[in-house]
Amino acid sequence: MICSKFSYNGLQSDNWIVRVNDLQIINGGQSCKTILDTVKNNPAIDYSNAYILVRLYELSGEGMDSLITDVTIATNSQNPVDLRDLRANDDLQKRLEVAVKALGYTYKRKKDNTTSSRDATILSSVAAESVFSVWKRKPYQAKFKKNELFGAFYHDVFDNINGAQLIIAVMIYRFCDVQRKKDKWRNDYPHIPYSNYFMSMVIGNLLITDMGLSLEGLTHQEFERVKIFFEANKDNLFERANEKLVTALNSLYPAPNDYKTIDKRRLSATFRRGDLMVYL
Repeated sequence: MICSKFSYNGLQSDNWIVRVNDLQIINGGQSCKTILDTVKNNPAIDYSNAYILVRLYELSGEGMDSLITDVTIATNSQNPVDLRDLRANDDLQKRLEVAVKALGYTYKRKKDNTTSSRDATILSSVAAESVFSVWKRKPYQAKFKKNELFGAFYHDVFDNINGAQLIIAVMIYRFCDVQRKKDKWRNDYPHIPYSNYFMSMVIGNLLITDMGLSLEGLTHQEFERVKIFFEANKDNLFERANEKLVTALNSLYPAPNDYKTIDKRRLSATFRRGDLMVYL
């Protein structure tokens, strides 16, 4: 629970009376519902010796909304909620929503039940995976640490990212995700079903290099040009990225035990780790 101010007589040895201003429950809804249902369904029971442990935080002043979110996330280990929804009202998420909308797309900061065009709609969860893979060069964490993208890695993912960069990252990620499901790659390139996050990262680097841009240069003004270039060259970019990744895999698994001959479980596990990054 949080409040704007609380006080008590610290000289008392027990039965403290705590005076609280502006009390709010921010993480404990299930406990309150259980208490209410228990009392309503069992009115004859004496609850005078029943107790519940609470944590009370005194919060006030500027930045209180951010502090409330931090407290909620930090104290939510027992009954996990969707951290994406907890971050939905963060200033970073609001700015990205506005920036993405200015480029003709819809950015969904939180879950809802509305439907719209998949191509024009970007879920913040997909954006987090895409950005962390493509521009922040953390493909192994983007795939296997998804539960941390709106937690411990939140600022690593979203800091210093604009709407244009976000949309392009999602376009690359979606394209690679489609490719990994195609049977045509499986015989010659058995890594494809597992490596889409790594492929996305390599394609992102090839794309901005081909266009003579830095990541910082991928702005709203350059968005349409980069988008058109990617759509026209995505197959070629994929093939070149594949060549780079195969070379990296062969360096990691040199002959005679090259990457094509190792167990599929071992190959899949390769993309859970960062050691392949040394060769990319």
